[in-house]
Amino acid sequence: MTRAVVRYEIFVKSADPYVMSPYMMGYSAGAKLRKVSPARARKACPPSFMCVGGDVFRQPQPFDDAAAHLALEEAAACYVVEYEGPRQDSLWYLDAALKLAVDIAKQCKGIVVDRTADAFVSKSVLKALAKGVAVRDTVSLRETLKGERITLATEGMSKYGQADFVLANVPLDLAEMGRRLLYDNLCAYSMARAVLAGQTFGSSAVRMIFAQDRLGRLEVRDVHPTRKVALKGNDALVEALRAVWVAAQGSEKPRRQKAPAKKAKVAAKRSKAKKSATS
Repeated sequence: MTRAVVRYEIFVKSADPYVMSPYMMGYSAGAKLRKVSPARARKACPPSFMCVGGDVFRQPQPFDDAAAHLALEEAAACYVVEYEGPRQDSLWYLDAALKLAVDIAKQCKGIVVDRTADAFVSKSVLKALAKGVAVRDTVSLRETLKGERITLATEGMSKYGQADFVLANVPLDLAEMGRRLLYDNLCAYSMARAVLAGQTFGSSAVRMIFAQDRLGRLEVRDVHPTRKVALKGNDALVEALRAVWVAAQGSEKPRRQKAPAKKAKVAAKRSKAKKSATS
C-alpha cells in the first residue's frame, strides 16, 4: 500500500453547525471535512474497540463505554474528517485530521471514532495525540482465540500507507511477546518506511518474511534459511521469539518496595515533630 487512508467520525451533541476558525482553516487543506445527516449518524455502527491510554504496553479494550454508547445513539449530527492520498513521512495529513477532529469534538460536544482502527478514542488519548502520534494510540489489535493459540492482527495501519500485519497461531503464553512484536517493532518501523510482501525483517536470531494474505494484509511467516522465500507457517519464528521472551523476562528486575517499618519510622518522626511544635 502506497496511499494513506484516514477517517475520523465525530458524533456531536450540539445541533449548532461547526464554525471553523481561521487558524483551523490551514488544517482543512490537509484533510477533507463533511457533515453527515442526523439519521445516518444514528445508524452508525459502534466501534469494536476503545483506546483509553494507560500503561506502556497496552492494547485497545472492547468498546463498553456507556457514555460514548449514549453519545452515538443521541448524536445530533456526525462530522467526517478524512484523507486519502500519497503516504507522507511527515504525517502532516494525519496531524491535520486529528487537529480538526479534536476541534470539532470540543466545540460541538462530541466523541471521536477512528474508523480505520475501528476504535472510540478517549479524551486522554486525544490529548496525547496532540503532543505526538504514537502507534498504540492509532492502531488497534484484534485478537482471535482458537484453542491454545491466538492470532493477532493490526487494524489502522492504513493511516501510514501500510498494509496491516497478521501474526497467526501464536501460543497463548507468547501472546504478549506477539503484541510487542507487532506494535513496537513492525508497526513502529513501518510508520516511517513501507514494508512490502516478500520483504524480510529481523536479525540473525529472529528472522521473518511477509506474505500477503487474501485480505491484503501482511502475514508474518518463517523465511527459507538460504533463499528469500516465505515458508508455510511460523513455527521457527515462534521458537525464536520464545527464547527472546524467556531471556527478557529473566533480565527484568522486580521493583523495589519500601519496607513498612521505614514508613512507620517516618510517620513517628512527623508525629513527634507536630507534638513538639504545639507544646
